[in-house]
Order: sequence, then C-alpha cells, then structure tokens
Amino acid sequence: MQLIDEGFAQWYRKYSALALLLIGALSSAWAASPEFQAILGDQGLAIANAVLATLGFIGRFIKQTAV
Repeated sequence: MQLIDEGFAQWYRKYSALALLLIGALSSAWAASPEFQAILGDQGLAIANAVLATLGFIGRFIKQTAV
C-alpha cells in the first residue's frame, strides 16, 4: 500500500475528508434529533449520504491546492 505524496499534512483540506466529515455530522445529527428525522426521513438520509460519498470519491481525483 502506497500513501499519497502529501501524507496526512493538511488532511482537512481534502475534499474526500470533508465529505466523510459531513457524512458523520449529518448521520449524528439525524440520529440525535427526532425533528431532523421527521424532516429528512430514512430515504433522505440515505440519498444525502450517497451524494456526499460520491462527491468525496470524485474529490480524490481532483488536484487540490487549496480548499
């Protein structure tokens, strides 16, 4: 397994890391709030997570100099 050249420096500036952070935050907020669950629903959460995961995957292929 080869690590990326930059290593873990400035990991927070990577699109994929931000997407994973947003997936975690969205899922945590959904689990903690019945009101948020009522607004978003199960299917809405699944769609939002899928969109964020897809954007994060695509973000791995973009040259990222600054976010």
